[in-house]
Amino acid sequence: GWSPTQKRMMQSWEEHTDYIRNASKIAPFDDLLQNLTFNPLPWELTYRSGEVVSPGGVGKRDISLDLPFPVLPKPHRGSFTTKSEWFEITVNSETGQIESLRDLKHDRELITKNNETPVGLLYQRASAEMCDRFLNDYGLNPHWDWVRCEIGKQGIPRDVPEQRFTVTKIESLDLSPSATGPTVLIQFKNNPDLPFEQISMRITLCKNRPEILFQLDAKAKKADTWPEAGYFCFPLNIDNPQFRLGRLGGIMDPAKDIVPGSNRYMEWLRTGVATFGEDGYGVGICPLDSPLVSLGEPGCWKYSKDYVPDKANIYFNLFNNQWTTNFRLWNQGDISASFVLWTFDQYDNESSLITPSLEALALRFAIPVEDDTLKAGGRGVAISRKGIYVSSFGLDPDTDKLMLRFWEMAGKGADDPTVTVSLPDGLNAKQATPCDLRGRPIAAPIPVQNGQFSVDVMPYSLVNLMLE
Repeated sequence: GWSPTQKRMMQSWEEHTDYIRNASKIAPFDDLLQNLTFNPLPWELTYRSGEVVSPGGVGKRDISLDLPFPVLPKPHRGSFTTKSEWFEITVNSETGQIESLRDLKHDRELITKNNETPVGLLYQRASAEMCDRFLNDYGLNPHWDWVRCEIGKQGIPRDVPEQRFTVTKIESLDLSPSATGPTVLIQFKNNPDLPFEQISMRITLCKNRPEILFQLDAKAKKADTWPEAGYFCFPLNIDNPQFRLGRLGGIMDPAKDIVPGSNRYMEWLRTGVATFGEDGYGVGICPLDSPLVSLGEPGCWKYSKDYVPDKANIYFNLFNNQWTTNFRLWNQGDISASFVLWTFDQYDNESSLITPSLEALALRFAIPVEDDTLKAGGRGVAISRKGIYVSSFGLDPDTDKLMLRFWEMAGKGADDPTVTVSLPDGLNAKQATPCDLRGRPIAAPIPVQNGQFSVDVMPYSLVNLMLE
């Protein structure tokens, strides 16, 4: 019974989703002979299997790290605890809630006790009052018809309050000594208040890296036009928190770096988020699939010109239907999301946020191999300072010259900008010429000796070099 206008709208949604479907078809990893890991970073990277791969190098992929292990329900009573070298976790075997998450190196409890929002899934159904308030606070003229149509939510019953639901009971719980490290798999019981047929969460205390991997898998979400949102929540045990967000082009402090008029309740990440207390100790988290984040409280249907988060609660948005311009009016299907968590003793842009985030994202890089011509090993570009990301290395389509481009992401280099760049073996470059982003020289060529040269890299800057 859809009208022609409604059909055109849904066709537009499908066209946007086809971008992802087509990308998936281009890289059919399951049909290839093998997959090799690829380290895109200009420094050495330790994988969860324990393998160490050189900068820009290729490693063997341990397929066992990607395979799900069988769910064998085990009758646990009360709570049970498991740990790695760096972390210890206690899980309630009836509710599946994480009762304790300890940083063993620093002897700190990471999550708040008796929090209304446990670690994991939060499902939110907005009220008409919330939708109206957002419309009035956010819209320059909320009475315009197009504003009400695009941002407002018409026809919602006025007597239904905001509702929030979490998973509260488990179907099974399994503790497995997987190849990556001690792994807890929680299968939750179906809850009629949650719009999914099946919800599970996997928590891995990595044995070769000082981090924890959280993986949520929610199957068959029901389509619903009611204003709704889903989050993955981390209620962290940090008083008077400060936050740092790895954004596109820089690191943001939400207490002072947000342009007036911008949305303070939802922020987009390029890398990850770190929060720390007055003593400098804190927690970093990198979302691998869902970079829209709210700090302090869930951020959908809220707008403020002066909000500053005062609680160390971090909410990664999984889905919402707050906006209706070029976005779906409802969400449905399977939803999966993963997050990597680590800790630090004293906050530092590079070591506490940028480098751990870039490594978490880099661990997902792989090379599809159709035959055995490509072997593990080798070395690519290496840079003497961490926090610098190689964003491009290859022939430039505008100049047909070999270009190396990298990006300083940690705000380092103001006092000592010089770094040493090491080129791959066999690349007999004689000079590296600094260029603008169109490949036009902007400074004198830098001599390359024995495959190395030095160049100044300032905070948050892009460096583009023509190799000849």
